[in-house]
Amino acid sequence: GMPSNLEGTVKSVSSNLITVTSTSKDGMKIEEISFQLNGETKLNHIASVDQLKAGDLVKVSYKKDGDRKIATSVDKQDATKKAASETKI
Repeated sequence: GMPSNLEGTVKSVSSNLITVTSTSKDGMKIEEISFQLNGETKLNHIASVDQLKAGDLVKVSYKKDGDRKIATSVDKQDATKKAASETKI
């Protein structure tokens, strides 16, 4: 099917798995989602997943494969831009 997108915060990352925490749509709970990484996963704004660390903001595009979620791309977000847009007046 069509890929889905998820924006969240990196919790942990290894060469073949990235775990991201994201607030649920209703804002009530934090969900933890793991995505498989493979040779076809595109990386944007980073040369390798080694450059990601816990707390980084990412946007993951993924497709479902049975129970697994396969990351088709991982896009590191600009944290300063994100923080500025979320500042409450």
